[in-house]
Amino acid sequence: MKDLKQHYTQKSEFAVQQLKSMVTKTNLLVGLRVLAFGLIILLGYLFWGNLILEVLNIVVLGFLFMVLIKWHGMYDAKKEYWSAVLQFYDNEIKALENDFEWAKDGNEYKIPQHEYAHDMDLFGNLSFFHKINRTSTLGGENCLAKQFLSNDNKNIIAKQKAITELSELQDFQEHFVGTSRTNKSDLKPELLQGWFKNYQPAMNKNIKYILWVFPVISIVLLSLYISEMIAGIVFGGWFTLGLIVTGLLIRNTLKFSIEINRIAENINTYGSLLDLIEKQKFSSEILVNIQKNIRQDNSQASAMFKSFSKKVDLFNNRNNFLVGIFGNALLLWDSQTIFALEKWITNNKETVSNWISGIFEMDALLSLSLYRFNHPQFTFPTLLSQEDKTLLKAEEIGHPLLNVENCITNSVTMTEGNFLIITGANMAGKSTFLRTIGLTIVMTNVGLPIFAKNIEIKPQKLISSMRTEDSLKDDESYFFAELKRLKYIIETIGKTPHFIILDEILKGTNSKDKEEGSKQFVQKLVKMSASGIIATHDLGLCTLSNDLLEIQNFYFDAEIINDELHFDYKMKDGVCKNMNASFLLRKMDIV
Repeated sequence: MKDLKQHYTQKSEFAVQQLKSMVTKTNLLVGLRVLAFGLIILLGYLFWGNLILEVLNIVVLGFLFMVLIKWHGMYDAKKEYWSAVLQFYDNEIKALENDFEWAKDGNEYKIPQHEYAHDMDLFGNLSFFHKINRTSTLGGENCLAKQFLSNDNKNIIAKQKAITELSELQDFQEHFVGTSRTNKSDLKPELLQGWFKNYQPAMNKNIKYILWVFPVISIVLLSLYISEMIAGIVFGGWFTLGLIVTGLLIRNTLKFSIEINRIAENINTYGSLLDLIEKQKFSSEILVNIQKNIRQDNSQASAMFKSFSKKVDLFNNRNNFLVGIFGNALLLWDSQTIFALEKWITNNKETVSNWISGIFEMDALLSLSLYRFNHPQFTFPTLLSQEDKTLLKAEEIGHPLLNVENCITNSVTMTEGNFLIITGANMAGKSTFLRTIGLTIVMTNVGLPIFAKNIEIKPQKLISSMRTEDSLKDDESYFFAELKRLKYIIETIGKTPHFIILDEILKGTNSKDKEEGSKQFVQKLVKMSASGIIATHDLGLCTLSNDLLEIQNFYFDAEIINDELHFDYKMKDGVCKNMNASFLLRKMDIV
């Protein structure tokens, strides 16, 4: 951890230096702009009456003023970039101290009826998502959440290689984060992608002939007017016609302006991100495929987005008085630029979504790769073949959200069709162990390393029942909600094998009925050749091991030493004998 903190501290200090340098340069350029403008005014006054000097003053200092504006914009963008990078590294330092107030916790992704998300604390305050999420775009955040929820146990090796490769590309990660986080108008991905996909051009494609002819006529009439071959009223009439045509279309133009400028900043940022992805050399299959998907007919997506941005800039020149009046009167500027943009959208609307999705996928992968970088002591699981009878073999496995230095680890081995029944005192570690195994499966499936000394695992899907909730809305009792969940589990594993995690099922009925029902349910699971773990306080459930070889009993113990409760959080073979509820009631003066 000291090495990581030192690494991020050095990165932060360098970003501070760069940010100070950019602030100094932007302040200097502001001063130089003011000076240049003042000189233009002063020399204009002094040279008044001298045409040559006035022209030189305006051309030379005017050009210098425009250059200074361009430089100021460039260094101001760099200032925003280094500010974003500095915040990124400072947040990583906070994360090492278990401070995640700065991060999004993904609470909006909670799905109570999901196969496992609610039970495994995937989303919400200080959840797994909260502590791993480093995404810089809303689309990347959505992509990361979908990966956690997908239960997809395919292509795990490819995911591991992509995450490993990205974890070693620290400069690429810094550039991606710094670039993406300068975007202040990060639209929801479905709005952005949907806008392109569903856009319907407002202009008839045949208008292009008018847009070709009108400027030609304007140039001819202007030439004839300057040559005094036609009267001013003729040219003035044509000039007025251009303004009338523009005025008739102004409602659609203003609507288009609002829509196009709403997405313009996103497109500028995405163009830069695509440029980063295109230029980076990748070797892993997933990353190479992302690069391939953002190419169209050997054209680079970044160049296409830059072309789009330039067209937006040309359209926005309508806000300049001279362009707004003379450009529209002589060239139909609004219609020309809108037509060019609509042509671009029509030609690229089918592939824009792929380009943007590539950015989001890379953003999500960068979050996973940073987790890999921040946990160098974690181990990538060795994947077992489907023919192997071993389901899971973990040595010194721990919960990924607990402090590595203080976490008590356990070892466990399971084979196909194997079911563990875990008993133990309250707070002794049963539920934590269940979530450790559950998160291990989820992390394996997304390609992450595991908090374990060594782990071998067969790729598998997960399903659980640990936190069933009643529903007043559906007039549903807690017990009925439990039954529905258990029925859902049976139906699901009947279609596709899943690793099952259960915690104290059938809590909504009396103890005798609960024990008998739990036994029947576990027997049903064993009969279906299911594998999993169940935690329970019902010691009677442990008797199933007498008749079923597939059942194994383990327990977490508690001891009372010097009138104090002590836990070792170690899983032991057998059935728990010590419970602590009555002791805690007395200790807290409740009874």
